[in-house]
Amino acid sequence: AANGVSVDALGIATTTAVQNLQFSSAKVASVIGQEGAPLALQGGVQVQLGGKGVTDSQLSVDGNTLHGSATGNAAANSIAVKGNDIAAASLLPVAGAANTTILSGAIADHSLSNAQLAIGTAPISSKAAGAFGISTAAGMLVADTTLSVSNNDQSAKAVANTAANDLSLQAANVSGRSALQSGQASIAPVEARSFAQAYAPGSVSDSSVRIAGNANTALAVSNDATSRIAIAADTTPA
Repeated sequence: AANGVSVDALGIATTTAVQNLQFSSAKVASVIGQEGAPLALQGGVQVQLGGKGVTDSQLSVDGNTLHGSATGNAAANSIAVKGNDIAAASLLPVAGAANTTILSGAIADHSLSNAQLAIGTAPISSKAAGAFGISTAAGMLVADTTLSVSNNDQSAKAVANTAANDLSLQAANVSGRSALQSGQASIAPVEARSFAQAYAPGSVSDSSVRIAGNANTALAVSNDATSRIAIAADTTPA
């Protein structure tokens, strides 16, 4: 979900509020390739060489990416207020953003509230199985050749709740109040697995073989949030 309010005016005496509420009980799964299966059933990039031989050549499986991702709840919430003067809205109702099931709420002239709950018993799961490499037929000659399997990146990421919350006020004079509250809870199982292979021929003549800089990561996260309030002003109340 992407939720936002933007106000740009000379004099601002109004209130703003953003509220995000998400529940998830569904099974969420991302699967790339088959774990333990033959290379043909895995993700990634594989080069199979045939014929009598390879000479005076350059072969590479470099710079490829394989990323699996599974997410229960995701949100980007923002309030941006910009003007010459941002006043306290004393003649207007105070803005409130809240869900009392999870949060007590954020109450101010400019209020942002995020609430996320993952409650399923089925897992939020990301699995990746990949192979990056160069192979040759049995007895095949590889001579005066450069082979590289390098800088390939594989990952699996599973997240129950993730949010980015941003509230900003920018004016010469700011007396308006701001509040931001974010709450996340998860009882859902979260699982991430990544199996990667990198390979190249070991029997070569007058050749170079490089397998380097490959990365394989797995990350499972229940709750992840980044929250920010930014006030840019020449003067604010003491």
